[in-house]
Amino acid sequence: MKEDNLRRRDVVQGLAAGLAGPAVIVPVQSLFGAAGSMWKPRFFTAAQADLVEILSELIIPQTDTPGARAARVVEHVDRTLFEEIPDVQSRFREGLAGVNQKSQALYSLDFRNLPVSRQTSILTAMAKPEDAGHEFFEEIRRRTVFAYYTSEIGIHRELNYQGHQVLDRWPGCPHPDHHGDADQE
Repeated sequence: MKEDNLRRRDVVQGLAAGLAGPAVIVPVQSLFGAAGSMWKPRFFTAAQADLVEILSELIIPQTDTPGARAARVVEHVDRTLFEEIPDVQSRFREGLAGVNQKSQALYSLDFRNLPVSRQTSILTAMAKPEDAGHEFFEEIRRRTVFAYYTSEIGIHRELNYQGHQVLDRWPGCPHPDHHGDADQE
């Protein structure tokens, strides 16, 4: 029997080596396009997808870890909105239109064509509860944060989640007054 296992292993190793040969090496861009993705929006128009990508990157920008753009947040938001009920879809599209209306009113430009400083000022204003766009701001922020922190980038690079681990002991919450268990052995 041992001899059969060895032969199977040799065959598997040979197949694996054959698959790793030059015929299989293809540049990633030729498979996924220049942007690294063959993704096409199903819910958004191309302009709306660009706007959501900009908004999400303003909410979670690239710092020492990748931002919302690298985590492909727009793809997740598009996919979930595609499956939403028409009322939710309509409100989200109206919110996007509202962002552009505000941009046009303040700067006579589409939001996507504004410098980052002006985009940020519009988003900052929308974050205030008294702003007419506040409800949409909360919606896109919620969707952005969820999409980012459920992506591989958000979970592993930002949060440094290591996966299922067995702990020898519970370290407790390190923050004072949270659970009262950080000092217990």
